[in-house]
Amino acid sequence: MNSLQHSIESLERERSHMEGNCIELENKQNQLKKVFEASENNNGNAVFKLQKLHTEIGGLRQEIKQLNIQKDELTRKTEDMETCLREKKAELQVVMDNLRDTKEQQPSAKNSTLKKLEEKLKGRYDYEEVKKELRILKSMGGAASEGSGSQDTSKTLEVLLLEKNRLGKSRHYGMTSRKWTGSCRKLKHF
Repeated sequence: MNSLQHSIESLERERSHMEGNCIELENKQNQLKKVFEASENNNGNAVFKLQKLHTEIGGLRQEIKQLNIQKDELTRKTEDMETCLREKKAELQVVMDNLRDTKEQQPSAKNSTLKKLEEKLKGRYDYEEVKKELRILKSMGGAASEGSGSQDTSKTLEVLLLEKNRLGKSRHYGMTSRKWTGSCRKLKHF
């Protein structure tokens, strides 16, 4: 594009130079006309010079016309290239916007996936806690089987532990009471 601009500027300078030459030749032609009119002795020589100047001026005008055609063609090509560059720039902007949007959406999608995984992990942790509590209940000797046979399975671990504790305490008191009663009987027999 710079070379086209340089060519256009070069053609402009050349056209200006040619126009200057053309004006200079027209001035010479006017001078020669005056000389021609003043001196009819050199009539043949002046006519020849005048015709030569007319030919040179015509040639210069033709060159200027060609330079203007070339300048117009280069201007058109430059405008076409500028239009193409604007279109490419717009396409590139769309691509850049899409990339930016994609990059902005990726963390959001990752955060969403991370939250789902955290929920899943929390559920798994809760599951592990329930398994642990169930093992504790089983290891305590099956308090539920010693109580009523058809206990509600919806009871929480805490309720089951409290019942087990209460049952254990009443057994303990019962055993302690029997020991004391037995000890008291032995003492009475003495």
